[in-house]
Amino acid sequence: MGRKPDPKRKAELLESVGRYLVDNGLAGLSLRPLAEHLGVSTYTLVYHFGSKENLVFETVRHLDAKQWSMIAEWTEQGLDLAGTLERFWDWFVEPQNRGIVGLFHEATLVRLGADESGTTYAAELVVGWDRLVRRALAESGLDEAESATEAAIVCATMTGLQIDLIVTGDIERTTAAVRAYTARLRDRLSGVGAG
Repeated sequence: MGRKPDPKRKAELLESVGRYLVDNGLAGLSLRPLAEHLGVSTYTLVYHFGSKENLVFETVRHLDAKQWSMIAEWTEQGLDLAGTLERFWDWFVEPQNRGIVGLFHEATLVRLGADESGTTYAAELVVGWDRLVRRALAESGLDEAESATEAAIVCATMTGLQIDLIVTGDIERTTAAVRAYTARLRDRLSGVGAG
């Protein structure tokens, strides 16, 4: 029986593959050019990840976990929902971070495969943001139905503005739109429970 993959080496590969995918995207991804770029063999990649699909899934999930860790730090600092969305946007507009979020959207749109449990990345991404936003809205005093509706609006608005910036590169206009939207969100939530 062969030896098990080294977790430290796999973690290093996840970082390297992540940088490659952020720069090159998923379209036309092939293991051979990826392996050459990383200076490893295709056997090394298959040995650690099993398949190209699993390599992509694990890499995107790894990058996403890093993003959620960052967002958790912000919420622990006491940022409200609008503040968290603004901080995320300020992080996102940096070119290297736009690539990361662009990769997440690409992975969602190509319906990146499921892991061993059947969980798809697209479902994880949507559920993650929905859960964060619903929790913040409930803490602001919205009931469950209002939180569900408002969370869908928040997530769709922010996703649309992210894609807009990725496609157009217009930081000034899209940032102004985010600031206007978060101001409206703050106004909407400041009136909750005051009636």
